[in-house]
Parts: sequence; C-alpha cells; structure tokens
Amino acid sequence: ILVLATGSQTINNLTVNIGSTGSVALGSNIIVGGTLTLAQGNVNIGSSNLTIPSTGSLQGGSLTSYVITTDTGSLIMTVANAGAMGTFQVGTLANYAPVTVTNNSTLTGAFSVIAHPGVFANGTIGADISLTQPVVNTSWEVSSSLITGVNVNLQMLWSTAMQVNAFNN
Repeated sequence: ILVLATGSQTINNLTVNIGSTGSVALGSNIIVGGTLTLAQGNVNIGSSNLTIPSTGSLQGGSLTSYVITTDTGSLIMTVANAGAMGTFQVGTLANYAPVTVTNNSTLTGAFSVIAHPGVFANGTIGADISLTQPVVNTSWEVSSSLITGVNVNLQMLWSTAMQVNAFNN
C-alpha cells in the first residue's frame, strides 16, 4: 500500500494499474486536475477526499478497480448541468458499488459520493438492519454543492452477492 503524504495534494493525472489485489491508500486530500484512470487495483481514500474538478475526468472503473469509500472520505466530481452524467466508480472494501448521477439542474454542481457496508436504521447511524432484514448490504451517501433547483437522477448499482437475507429485487 502506498500512502501519499499528509496535507492537500494536487496532481495532474493519476493511473492506478497495480494488480487486482493491490491498492493505493491516500493519506491526504487529493485533487486530480487531469485524468484519473482506474485500470487495475483500488484507491482506498480512508478519511481523505479524492476530488476530480471540472477540468478533470475519470476513466475506467470495474469490479477490480474502483475507489474504496468505506470511511468518511468522499469521491467528489463536478457534473455539468442539463442532463450531463457522471459515474462515480466507488465501493466498499469488499464490493464494487458505483453510482451514476444525472444532473438535470440548470447549474453545474460538485457531487460527493460515499458507499459503505451496512444499512442503518436511522440513515447513517443506529442498528445495522442488514444483519436481519432483506436488503442490499451497502448504504450510499450522495450530496451536492447545489443548494436550490436541484434536479438529479441517481442510479446505484450492486452485485447479487451484496443482497442479504433473501432480498428480492
């Protein structure tokens, strides 16, 4: 595991191609102003944020290469307005669980996405109901810099292995 230095870091391009069981761990907030390419291996952001601004892009992403957001860190990407889409290649330590945001708002916005294991009775706190209830054993947190006029479509994806206690979709 490679841990990048503490303190906020800005880099142009980042390519992750380290093998399906490898990972890169962030020790600070990172801004990728160019292209983040997810080819092979994961980026575990821990409590840091990985930001791709409007000047950047995310390429790739798959079952073997995604951003692990199990802690408090978020994958943050700018999604243009008027029907533009952004796919957030995120997941937990164990599972790939990407989110697609379609921004139908009149304004461009920065969207923040976290996927973490468990489904909690009170949103992000409380009893983990995935232990006893038929659910997808992942919770997603999606937030936006947009304050008014927010009009988005969200699509959360998961594998059948994430369905617990006889969940039937």
